[in-house]
Amino acid sequence: LKDYDRLPTALTRTRGALFVLDRAFIDAPFWEVKQARLGITLITRMKANLRIDSTESLPVCNAPHNVGVVRDLRIRLASAHQPWRLITYRARRGRTVEFLTNDFDLPPGVIAFLYSRRWEEEKCFDTWKNDFSQAKAWGKHIVAIDNQVRLAILTSLLVAIALARALGPKHS
Repeated sequence: LKDYDRLPTALTRTRGALFVLDRAFIDAPFWEVKQARLGITLITRMKANLRIDSTESLPVCNAPHNVGVVRDLRIRLASAHQPWRLITYRARRGRTVEFLTNDFDLPPGVIAFLYSRRWEEEKCFDTWKNDFSQAKAWGKHIVAIDNQVRLAILTSLLVAIALARALGPKHS
């Protein structure tokens, strides 16, 4: 992360950016500096080995976007200088997940939603990597692989449009 951040084109230099990252990227002091200097927000999953020194409950408003939120806490991580936020969320299937963020403005349900979109995207890329690996590509050259990826994306979008039209406006 720190090596990447040294690159002049690093996205971690973008003012006001929102990063929804794997928990491997938790480095509280790094993200605190980024938030102070550039207003960067991080959303990730909580790691079991992070030590919490203190907690304070935050109110969770009863709104549709907060359905599933069990708890919203302001916490102090042992490795941090600034407060962080720990959101406990129960998914529709009953699985409980904890999200960690340096943002105190977004509703907790929105934070859970954003991370879940990241997870779905990761699963999509994993499927692409496994099902459309280079060994199965039409060609080995980057242009051939790029064309295959674009065609697959267009195909999936066209299938989604066709399904939406076939099912009618009730299911859109």
